[in-house]
This record gives sequence, C-alpha cells and structure tokens, in this order.
Amino acid sequence: MADKKDETVGVEDVAAEFAVLKSDIARLTEAVRALLEGQAETAGESVRAQAAAARAKAGAVADDVLARGEATARQACSRAGEIAGEVNTHVARNPVLWVAGAIGLGFLIGLASRR
Repeated sequence: MADKKDETVGVEDVAAEFAVLKSDIARLTEAVRALLEGQAETAGESVRAQAAAARAKAGAVADDVLARGEATARQACSRAGEIAGEVNTHVARNPVLWVAGAIGLGFLIGLASRR
C-alpha cells in the first residue's frame, strides 16, 4: 500500500507542478502581450513622427517649386513684353516690309490650303 500512496503523492505533485507551470505561462503570455503593445505603440509614434516630417518636407519643396514657377512666369512675361516692344518698334520703322511679309505669308497659306 505504500506504493499506492507514493503514486498518489506523485500524481498530486505533478498536478501541482502543472498548475504552477500554467500560472507561469499565463504570466509570461501577459508579459509578452504588454511588451508587444508597447513596441506597437512606439512604432506607431515613430511612424507618425516620420509622416509629419515627410509632410513638412513636401510642403517646403512645394513652396520652393511654387516660388521658382512664379519667378519664371514673371521673367517670361517681362521678356514677352520686351519682344512685343521690339516688334512694335521694328514695324513702326519698316511698315512696308511687314505688310509685304504679311501678304507673302497669306499667299503661302492660301497655296497650302488648296492642296
């Protein structure tokens, strides 16, 4: 009978060890979950910070492109005004040449449209 009592104590000991093991696994699981949540939160904050930095950089680039575009447009308008002034001056000095040129261009367009 001593053997049966030893076996019973052994089974109870194993059951107790399993209970302790189960408790340890539950605590470990909770610790891993908390760690992963913390890492996910940290990663989310990092992504948000990087996105904000990217938006700021994109805004700066857009502002630079806009400023360059405005400067180029001003230069183009200025140059177009200069060219128009030069053409007006040239036409005023040589009106016969410009009228003859216009007649010749009209004649060529007429010939091209007949074909």
